[in-house]
Amino acid sequence: MYRRDLSSVIRVFGILLFLFVLFQLWIKPSDFDSAQPQPDVPADPQPLISEHTSAPEYRELLEVPLSRLIEPGGAPSAQLGQIQDDLDRGHYRDAETKLRKLPNKLLAGDRAKQFTAALWNNLGVQQEKFSGIEVSVKAFKQAVALNPKNSVALLNLTQAYWGLRDNALTEEFLESVLLVAPDDAFSHIALADVLIEKGQIAEASRHLTLAHRQVKADPYLAAYSQRLTGRLDSRIVASRSKPAPPSTQPATVPSPQPVATNTVSQQPPAIVHTPSTAPTASAPSGEIAGGPLAPRVMEQFAIKFDGKPDPETAVRIRSILNYAHEDMSKKFGYTPTATIQVVLHTEQKFTADTGSPIGADEWYDRDSSTIHLPVDGAMEDLAVFSRVLRHEFAHALLHDKMRADMDRLPAWLVEGLAIHLAEDPWPALEEIKQKPFPVISLSLLEQRWDRSKKDTLGLAYLESIAAVQSLVDRYGMYGIRQIMNQLQAGQSLDSVMKQKWSVSYVQFQRDWEKTFTSSMAQR
Repeated sequence: MYRRDLSSVIRVFGILLFLFVLFQLWIKPSDFDSAQPQPDVPADPQPLISEHTSAPEYRELLEVPLSRLIEPGGAPSAQLGQIQDDLDRGHYRDAETKLRKLPNKLLAGDRAKQFTAALWNNLGVQQEKFSGIEVSVKAFKQAVALNPKNSVALLNLTQAYWGLRDNALTEEFLESVLLVAPDDAFSHIALADVLIEKGQIAEASRHLTLAHRQVKADPYLAAYSQRLTGRLDSRIVASRSKPAPPSTQPATVPSPQPVATNTVSQQPPAIVHTPSTAPTASAPSGEIAGGPLAPRVMEQFAIKFDGKPDPETAVRIRSILNYAHEDMSKKFGYTPTATIQVVLHTEQKFTADTGSPIGADEWYDRDSSTIHLPVDGAMEDLAVFSRVLRHEFAHALLHDKMRADMDRLPAWLVEGLAIHLAEDPWPALEEIKQKPFPVISLSLLEQRWDRSKKDTLGLAYLESIAAVQSLVDRYGMYGIRQIMNQLQAGQSLDSVMKQKWSVSYVQFQRDWEKTFTSSMAQR
């Protein structure tokens, strides 16, 4: 039987198979990688950290800062449950009064103590928003006294002491904090600060080293650590260059060095009591000034009066704004590059629609980058006034980021971001959810809203915060800033969303409207 020779065919097939494998493993991936678009350079004038850093933990820390609140869980008694309700509703003055009047027998058990400590801590966080750390530190002390092992309350108290330059921020106190929270970078750095002042260079250096990893991910900690490292290096250089001990031979008495005319206080800066809520000048080079974690190198707010000056109100307002500056800048990932102007109209009544942001949005003037505040009677309900003030700062923050390109952002994104960053709830918006309403297309909410149509403004705000929350859940604040950067570069919203999120603007609207309508139907 005749058999055909197939050896040549097999050799050809083998060569072709080898070339195919070579193409898949080497040539094809190279071509694919070279076709990938390069990351866009961020347009932020002053980003807190690089928006294109490769370490995923950096983005996670920037997007989700550690919470300063404690989840108390179920109330162990009806009385404590009522206080928890007061806190949730924003009745902070009533909550504090009831907490101070709690009978000792109610706090006999460990569960009651832990729950009450959580309430005190959460009250302190809210008080810091409204009245500054001079008030909140008392609540944090109560929380720690009831539950000394709770790291959240301890760290809040530590930062309050630091912001006040309180003498209680001692080496012993910070060491006790680190026993409970050994990985807290701020406590290590604060302890290094105290040790440098005491001349314990080696120990200070050790604590700065222990904080090194966390410092990389937090720009405020990094700035504080850098300043301390500079001071530490100066001390080391000075110790190495000390002159030799004087000889026993008589020597010429040196001329006295010139001294400052004001020599009343010789205390080091780290323990001088300087409340952060008082108006302060820019920090001198090498020194830390201001509230927790914030080395302020410029005045953040310039407060002026239209009418009779009211310094006491100005101090309260500065305190609220300073807290908002630190809180929202970190959540948003961007710090304002210029001092924000604030005008207090002391002879105008605070008569905003306190249940919604409708009236509040008229108080930020984009043309002059100025917050205008009527303050006559504003302190009567500090929770409401603080909500309005934080909302106005959120608008100032977004405007500082976008500047001349502000109108390139759709209005629904601006308003939704402002409410999301401020975090304070608007009761009127919650009431709207309880009634049936027609959904407004987001495309109709892109331009500046007509403030005269107040019957639909509440719904516009409600949809805006829901749409922004959807974006934050999907893409994070980092993804939203990417969109803003590309809008500043001149691209359209639709093209940017396709490029960054692989979804068209129209498709996003359809998907969101479907989800929003479904969620409202299930309420």
